[in-house]
Amino acid sequence: MAEPHISQDAQLLREALARLFRRLRAEGPSTGLGISTLSILGRLHRAGPLSASELAVCEQLKPQSLTRILSRLEHDGYIRRSIDLSDRRRSQLEVTSAGKLLLRAEVAAREAWLASAMAAELSPAELAVLRLATELMNRLAASEQSRPETSA
Repeated sequence: MAEPHISQDAQLLREALARLFRRLRAEGPSTGLGISTLSILGRLHRAGPLSASELAVCEQLKPQSLTRILSRLEHDGYIRRSIDLSDRRRSQLEVTSAGKLLLRAEVAAREAWLASAMAAELSPAELAVLRLATELMNRLAASEQSRPETSA
């Protein structure tokens, strides 16, 4: 059984991450692209070409949401589709040069703000704690723990 205060700790962590996430979103260039759109570009950049269904699984998005995002990215020239050579019924999605440039600009702006804020606000000891917290958050993100059952 979990410690009694773990639910409150989880709530505080979620709230802090949400505030930081909103701030990072605000500090990026105003390209008009949402965070899901940028996440998709980032995934395609890191993973290489993927099918739309593979991308939906990786990004935990519903196909309807993904279809709209992919249409816009393709229309704006940030991704391209090509026929999957192993299964010609499917298409593969990949980031274009323009998409990579956009992604670099978005990431650079947010990371520059974050690095500046960390340097200004945190002591060396706090930075060390934050490095540890980063490792722990990555572990949590990779957790295979399923959602607890909820009663209706």
